[in-house]
Amino acid sequence: MQELIEVPLSSNDLAARYRALCNDPCYANVPGKIELDAWGRMVMSPASNYHSALQALLVGKLAVLRGRAFVEVSVVTTPYTRAPELCIEVVSPSNSRKELREKVAAYVEAGTVEVWIVFPQSKRIEFHGPEGLLPRFIVRTHILSTGCPRWRSGVVLRLEGNSALVVGDAINHRVNITIDGPVAGRRRLLAVIRHDLEHIHRSYQFQPKAMVPVPAHPEVAVSYEKLLRFERDGVTSFHEVIDDRTTMLAVRQLLDGVDLAPPRLADAEPQRAIPPVTAFISYAHKDELLRQELETHLKLLQRSSDLDVWHDRSITPGEKWAGRIDDNLQRADIVLLLLSSDFLGSDHCNNEMEIALQREAAGEARVVPIVARPCGWRRSPVGVKQALPRGGKPVADAGHQQSHRDAAWVQVEEGIREVLESLGGRPGR
Repeated sequence: MQELIEVPLSSNDLAARYRALCNDPCYANVPGKIELDAWGRMVMSPASNYHSALQALLVGKLAVLRGRAFVEVSVVTTPYTRAPELCIEVVSPSNSRKELREKVAAYVEAGTVEVWIVFPQSKRIEFHGPEGLLPRFIVRTHILSTGCPRWRSGVVLRLEGNSALVVGDAINHRVNITIDGPVAGRRRLLAVIRHDLEHIHRSYQFQPKAMVPVPAHPEVAVSYEKLLRFERDGVTSFHEVIDDRTTMLAVRQLLDGVDLAPPRLADAEPQRAIPPVTAFISYAHKDELLRQELETHLKLLQRSSDLDVWHDRSITPGEKWAGRIDDNLQRADIVLLLLSSDFLGSDHCNNEMEIALQREAAGEARVVPIVARPCGWRRSPVGVKQALPRGGKPVADAGHQQSHRDAAWVQVEEGIREVLESLGGRPGR
């Protein structure tokens, strides 16, 4: 045994000391928690029922992730030589800030993706982990995760009765997506997820690779780009070796499981010379939430149509907002009016509606009224027009459940799709 410890112990030395400590009968019935610091010194914390109860509560809350949860787990020492993806450290009175930093470093070194430090007395949580794609994705999709679990390396999303678990795997440098719900709904939710991921990917210098898992063999994945190439070339099936056996796989079945039905907007297609159809969203800022819900459904159209969407939240800091709004309103092929009492009571919104109707009368644009909330829209300048949803019923009605609201947005989406088709805004136009 060393007479003097000159430097902090290595992971292997710490593991050996901790195993010896666990095997020592003198410490078998100690009424407290025993740990080793970086120098191999024993640190004891008093037993606490509150601490244990809080750990049990956290385990219950994490059940939505459908993974394995441990109330106590050793890192580095056998049998757990790799940390779980998520480690939660509940602070005890005996903990120091230096000790917590060391624990976070140990977790990350052992392979954890994210560390939470829970301070029970002040009721706050610190999140530790690398910044990257997932935090940006969570911000972009926050309208779909309202009321759902969110953390730095993952999120649960919901759309039209479907749920998606999106989790980053920092070790293997990939994002895993699992979706539950009706088949058609799963495809729609996955289309929204892929739209936002691809938007973020465009800001990176590297090109991520999309892989499609094989049904009944999720450990086997096929390149999405390869499947698109097969579909474009008329290849309907191909052979793949799975479990040392040659298996025939259907191209359309694999693609339909992860994307909207054809026509698909292939990633590898060359740039078209014809510019996309542009849509301008005019709305009152009190309807920001409804504007975000509308934009989610427009993402589904963007995956299969030549459509660009613009609204005032697209203005970057430092730009002159009035000029940018007027310019995009004058260039838009479609103007979507998100009608509500606040919209009709706004001079600015009424001005945008007037300009849009003037451009429509000149044959320069199409105006589509969308009744967002109950209001007297039939007495407005667009009262004679066919509005969405069907019958001019408001999307957000106090008496409607979420399922009715989802159905209303689907009607809005289909109505805008018809307008796009009349303008030629679809693949191959």
